[in-house]
Formats: sequence, C-alpha cells, structure tokens
Amino acid sequence: MDDDGPNAWIVEKYRYISLDDIVSHEIQAFNAIIAGLEALTEKQLDQHHLFERVTNNTYLHYHEHSRDIERWLASIG
Repeated sequence: MDDDGPNAWIVEKYRYISLDDIVSHEIQAFNAIIAGLEALTEKQLDQHHLFERVTNNTYLHYHEHSRDIERWLASIG
C-alpha cells in the first residue's frame, strides 16, 4: 500500500476534530510510545530493528509532513 491511502484516511478522520483534541491525542500517543519503549530491554529494542521501526514511524514520519502541517496551522490561524 502506498502512503497516499492511509494519509488521506487520517486527514478525513480528523478533519473536524479540534486542534486541542488532536494535540491531546498526540501527547497521549507519545506518552504511550515512551512508556512502551522504556519497558523494553536494550536486547528487545535491537530485535527486529524495533528502535529504527519506531523512529521511522514517529518523528521521522512527522518530518515528511511538517510543511503540510505548518501550512494547515497557518490557515486556521
């Protein structure tokens, strides 16, 4: 599956959610990721390249969309 399908689904799902609610959801998700990572041993993190997989699907992925997010935030003023 390419990235366009899931990205479009996410945009539509959260289209009418307030910015405060989105930020709250993201903070909760971030805290859950950190708690999950902290519960793992270094060996577990190394297995299956888990650390790289997490970084690729969190902050590195956000970087790909940062300009779109900045434009959106500017448009809602």
